[in-house]
Amino acid sequence: MEKFSDDMIEIIKRLPQYTKLLYKVFRSAGLKRGHRIMLYGAIGYAISPIDLIPGVVPVIGQLDDILVILTVLYKVISSYKEDKFAGLLSECNLTIDIVKNDIRMIKNYVKLMGISTAKIIAHGIKTVAEKGMHAIKNSRIN
Repeated sequence: MEKFSDDMIEIIKRLPQYTKLLYKVFRSAGLKRGHRIMLYGAIGYAISPIDLIPGVVPVIGQLDDILVILTVLYKVISSYKEDKFAGLLSECNLTIDIVKNDIRMIKNYVKLMGISTAKIIAHGIKTVAEKGMHAIKNSRIN
């Protein structure tokens, strides 16, 4: 788990590079209209309060926004010839493999955290239900 946390910290450290890349790709000449719309959609998703995983859920709520942006960015970049965005990736100290790996790591982390969060919530619900049932039984006895 420690290695996984270190990997996530590295991804977070790369966020300024990803922001720069997103801006450069968005502004690049020859970007297809559909791809520009996809990028708008990803940015809109990230800033919208309506998410699959709300931003109020610590860590996962922010990671899903990053995941959407990186996935769209990857799909846009990888749909062109390899050399189209190679210079932009290089300017941002990134490679397409780094982007792909970061997407994979975030997906795995969100999955892991989602399972852990679900278990904690289920345990909390079970505890509340047991205490509630106990309180109901005790009130009937008295």
